[in-house]
Amino acid sequence: MLNFLFSFRYAFNGICKAIITGRNFRVQLVFALYILLFAPIVLKSVAEWAIMFTCIGIVMALECLNSAIERCCDYICKDKHHDIEFVKDVSAGAVLIVSICSACVGVALFCLNGRFFELISFCSSHLWYLIVLIALTLLGAAFISGICFKRNGDKNE
Repeated sequence: MLNFLFSFRYAFNGICKAIITGRNFRVQLVFALYILLFAPIVLKSVAEWAIMFTCIGIVMALECLNSAIERCCDYICKDKHHDIEFVKDVSAGAVLIVSICSACVGVALFCLNGRFFELISFCSSHLWYLIVLIALTLLGAAFISGICFKRNGDKNE
């Protein structure tokens, strides 16, 4: 049982490493935060919430895998090699495919059937919400740039 609990510790450690070292992971995380802020306004059913969480989870998990593959490739071969470049490009392409598909799902969930106008109406009638979004945009930019993670000697992608 103790080994099982330690496996969660290792998994959370991996997520923390992805946040600290991966700029693209932080970008995906900020997008996920915005989606979660808009979701209560427009999502109506449990199925829509499940679809949204599934898309976020798949994108984030694939971004973690892509980072691990790239790190492993860099460890194996310090110089440029066409096979290593192929692996890294295909891995990044997989993240792009899932991200585009998730964005299409997001458009369907958040913009169709008048939901976009519902979102605009909510934001225009709740000024505090717009202020929170602007503040989070500034914080998100700092988070993505990695300002809060940089230490001497660290390589931040």
